[in-house]
Amino acid sequence: QIEAASNSSNVATQDEADVPLRNISMTTAAPVDQVKWVAQMLSQDSGRKITVNDVFCSCVTAALAKQFQYHRQRMLILAEVAGDKSTQPLPPIERFHVTIPVHLRGGIVLPGESVGNWLGAFTARLPGESDHAITLTATERL
Repeated sequence: QIEAASNSSNVATQDEADVPLRNISMTTAAPVDQVKWVAQMLSQDSGRKITVNDVFCSCVTAALAKQFQYHRQRMLILAEVAGDKSTQPLPPIERFHVTIPVHLRGGIVLPGESVGNWLGAFTARLPGESDHAITLTATERL
């Protein structure tokens, strides 16, 4: 867990009340070897070079699109239950702009090794939750 505030719990003190807490979660649900295999198979099927980053970005944007759809529907249901007739549905997010960090020296950062200033990033525009993007297959989404 990484937090912007200096305390070690999720409760901010009075001085830190304006600093939002940030959390990060990690999982081993997708071992890199399996994702590499998926990328290789998709590359063969599509005739294009599909990378591990392509696969992960596709999965993340598809998950975000589903989350946005879920919360949009939930917001409308809650407004209906509360009798709020003025709540309008939010338009779908057609594209996601994501920033992807890159270790500029390449390879694995070894334990105890610092990346120092060897960290860069690039921005990519990825499909969002428009009607067309939702109906994309996994390969088309890449």
